[in-house]
Amino acid sequence: MARKKNVGQKRAKKVRERKKKKQEKARQEHARVLAGIVKLINEADSDGLQISVSVENVMAKALSPEGDVTVDEAAEAEADELFDEAMEAPTTGTCCRLLEAALAKNPRHIDALVELAQLCKDDNTAFYFLSRAIEFGEEDLEDELRNNMGDFWGLLHTRPFMRAKQDISERYYETGDLLNAASEMEEMLQLNSLDNQGMRWTLMEVYCRMDRLDDAEQLLQRYPDDCFPFMQFTALLVRFRKEGDTPELRTSLREQANRNPHIVPRLLDPSLISYEPVALFVPGSPDEADLYCQQFLFVWKSTPGAITWLRQATRDLPSSEVGSDKDVKKKIQKLRAKVKKLDSCTETWFCDAKLLSEQEDDGWLLTVVEESTETVIYLEPGEDPLGADTVLDGLLNSMLAPHDEKPRKPAAIELTDAGLHRSLKKRFERLGIALNVTDERPAVLDFIERSAPVPGLPVQIDINDLRDTLVSSATWEIDWRQIDQWLPDEETGELMQPWMILVADREDLVLSQQLLLTPPDSNTILSVIGEAILNPPGGTPSRPATIWVPSAEHHLDVKPVADDIGVECVVGQCQLIDQMFESLSQHMDEAVGGPPALVSLPNVTPDMVGDFYEAAADFYKSRVWTSTHPESVVEIQCSELIHGRWYAVITGQMGQEIGIILFDDPEALESVFASDPSDLGAGAKQRHGISFSLNEQSFVNPRDVAAAEQFGWSVAGPEAWPMGFFIADSDFRPLTAVELQFLAAATRSVTKQLQSQEKSLMTSVPLYDRIVQVLTSRE
Repeated sequence: MARKKNVGQKRAKKVRERKKKKQEKARQEHARVLAGIVKLINEADSDGLQISVSVENVMAKALSPEGDVTVDEAAEAEADELFDEAMEAPTTGTCCRLLEAALAKNPRHIDALVELAQLCKDDNTAFYFLSRAIEFGEEDLEDELRNNMGDFWGLLHTRPFMRAKQDISERYYETGDLLNAASEMEEMLQLNSLDNQGMRWTLMEVYCRMDRLDDAEQLLQRYPDDCFPFMQFTALLVRFRKEGDTPELRTSLREQANRNPHIVPRLLDPSLISYEPVALFVPGSPDEADLYCQQFLFVWKSTPGAITWLRQATRDLPSSEVGSDKDVKKKIQKLRAKVKKLDSCTETWFCDAKLLSEQEDDGWLLTVVEESTETVIYLEPGEDPLGADTVLDGLLNSMLAPHDEKPRKPAAIELTDAGLHRSLKKRFERLGIALNVTDERPAVLDFIERSAPVPGLPVQIDINDLRDTLVSSATWEIDWRQIDQWLPDEETGELMQPWMILVADREDLVLSQQLLLTPPDSNTILSVIGEAILNPPGGTPSRPATIWVPSAEHHLDVKPVADDIGVECVVGQCQLIDQMFESLSQHMDEAVGGPPALVSLPNVTPDMVGDFYEAAADFYKSRVWTSTHPESVVEIQCSELIHGRWYAVITGQMGQEIGIILFDDPEALESVFASDPSDLGAGAKQRHGISFSLNEQSFVNPRDVAAAEQFGWSVAGPEAWPMGFFIADSDFRPLTAVELQFLAAATRSVTKQLQSQEKSLMTSVPLYDRIVQVLTSRE
């Protein structure tokens, strides 16, 4: 018996010790949180008043784990009045002092705790306030939680508790704790099935982020009458993830595009999204589309193939179903605001906007030239209807992103179209730019228009018409090559790298040309040569004495046509046409924009690019960019490649382009995080850094795409084609070979660092020619 008694005493002693340790730990936590309260109120107090000792003691007792404070009705009423005054307070300091006073009267005032949590920058302190508010609510509402499940919101006195649960779920969401966020929201919908707080929309997004597609479908079934896009348009994404592309899904997409025609354009072009606060919106309006895309752009972009499917599935929809003039005007307003901030210069620019052919569907070409030097400032092809807004959009972009990478406003712009002048004159005057009409055109435009690719079918030529022309002493050259540009197939929408066939004479003149989606056949060759013979620019119809071709293969295709019209065909070095294709390639690079092909960079080998592609593919497949906080920073050191410390910021969490930006200056991070959350790269443009982003294939130079197919480089998905570049203030430049290797090594090491739970990690990164050591760390 004595033995059993001793055992019992020992057990009781251990229980007391564990309880004591637990209470001590709770007191330490409470002291830390209370210090946070004091600091919050003192920092926010614009009058410099300090929190009183008495109030501190009351709050300490109320928030303490073993605290038990009884509040009478009069004190509750006074606390409510003080809280109402705090909500009307003109300054944060006054608000905090009134909340302090309210908690002094009623330390269990849930709304006051919730408001303090909202003012907290420290997440741990905010979570503590909110968790205690919820605990108080559960204690006070024990009967209601048992008897009023489902219509909880209908009882007015339960609403502070529900607001606390909403705030803690949103705080979990913002800190990346999606599991707890979903749990809180699910409990809220159980308590209030009518969802007066609108939590089902956020819960739908959380389910998509967590890939809980069955739960998302059940949520949709639970609210079948919710016709807003937050549920119904997202249902398309859920079905795409589970079933892939189906005719039925495309039919549903058309229906949703009819309900709100502004959503699809914003998902395909996030620059259209406005992040201005919206209090109320009309169903089907641009405001509704903005709100939807602000919240759901990420889950669309993080779904492999979804954006590509959306682009293809809506390609044939009438324009009224996929956007409106309001979208264009909103985009122009954003561009105008940016242009106003540019420095002015003394240059005069000439703007030329021409249809590429008599068929309006063939598209147009907008060219901006600096008149004194005839330097091409901007070159942009387009397919949308050519009008005043189209030209205005092009001119604004030419100032923000000119090909010489020096953003600026010209003193004046000249054009030949009087109608455009009338439409745009006042708009440019408000920007401080003179708009004038002129009859003179820079000579460089003639060459650009002659060499501009014009899609279409070969013109039918009668061979006898060619034989009847005179034979001159001229020597012509002919060649055809694939050009570095993407064009969609009219029937399938599939992107194709087109072929260009050129005919030129030795007078440095393009005689004819044709753009094709397949290599030219004999009919096309006859058509292009025939056009050059029958319709020469500025001359009479005539045949050349000789046609030069660059290879024996070309000779086999051209010689039969040349023999039929009595012209000699010779294999030789076609230097003139080589220069023309080089110039055309340069113009196409300028028109398409973006960095040049990685495979074309000096000292860069296919193996180097392959390392980068593989690192980018692993980064995308790891999904670390979906869960990393937007303001997380990973420090990188790799002295074998680049000296110094670098700082990696992960992009993609807010729906921006997915990727990594590497800075060598920690101060750059301040400008990045202070920028628009929808465009993390905006702040980066004011600094220097090495960067890559993942995009659709159409954004990548065709030479890199061809090389990826040739060498078997890894590409993780249709929207995961990598592009690397160096950010230099507001400009971009190509990477050097060393920077490309560093980017590949850093991407691999950052991916492993984010996957691990370690604060610092040394990674051995294999490159094609060596293994480098990369040290990464994060707080």
